[in-house]
Amino acid sequence: MAGRKLRVYGDADLEVELEQYFRDHKSVNYESARDLGYAGHEDEHHYREALKRRRLLVTHDGDYLNDSKFPLQETDGVLVLKRGQNLEAQTMALEKFLRWVWVPIFRDDSNYSALGHVKVELSGDGYHWWMHTTDGNVEEGYDDL
Repeated sequence: MAGRKLRVYGDADLEVELEQYFRDHKSVNYESARDLGYAGHEDEHHYREALKRRRLLVTHDGDYLNDSKFPLQETDGVLVLKRGQNLEAQTMALEKFLRWVWVPIFRDDSNYSALGHVKVELSGDGYHWWMHTTDGNVEEGYDDL
């Protein structure tokens, strides 16, 4: 489905400039915790809210990668942007990731349901990913950008 946009929920810890990047991206439908008045809420609230709204949760908070606290099977996706990079480096890595990995997978209807149950930690060099397989196991890997 060519017109489908990636639905993103931005955690309150994202910089305003990064939020603007998502708002301006032609392949993204973005709403944030700030937009909804949820800044200052606990992580559990944001995790549930992103799932309720059927959106990919984007954050800097690596705590969301803790599967015992934030179960992989109870998400429509989590993208953790590693801290420690300047905004330009973050947006360059994000653009590569969206363009070459996430958006093409997302737009392929046969893969659409697989996007839930995926967690990704993105850095300037590549991304570490975890996903639930159809047989109920967790698969993990690392790919360069």
